[in-house]
Amino acid sequence: MKVLVFLSEVMVPLILFYIVGFGILSRRPVLDDFIEGAKKGMGTVAGILPTLVGLMVSVGILRASGFLDFLGGVLAMPAALIHLPPQIVPVVLVRLVSNSAATAGAGYFQGIRHRFLSGPGGFHPHEQH
Repeated sequence: MKVLVFLSEVMVPLILFYIVGFGILSRRPVLDDFIEGAKKGMGTVAGILPTLVGLMVSVGILRASGFLDFLGGVLAMPAALIHLPPQIVPVVLVRLVSNSAATAGAGYFQGIRHRFLSGPGGFHPHEQH
């Protein structure tokens, strides 16, 4: 554990020194490159911020109203037919609206299931934990 703490304290300064050192050795305008990258990053943030705010607000409303839990309870039986634990049905529902790539695959429902099961975290219902 001490090794991880040490690495986490040392990595940020090392990366910063590496970037500045690389810029100096290659005679690049580091500050200008940084400012250009920050401008592009702010453009990206400005482009996706309305979508993120809308998504967070809509999911918050669904949770606060209890509708997400209600719909999860209604869909628990059909989810069991495709071997999805009922506890993750609300997550699947949220993922349907939050992941535009969820519809990829052979068919709409198969694409959604495939995308959810192969998404971040790699949830696979048949694995023993």
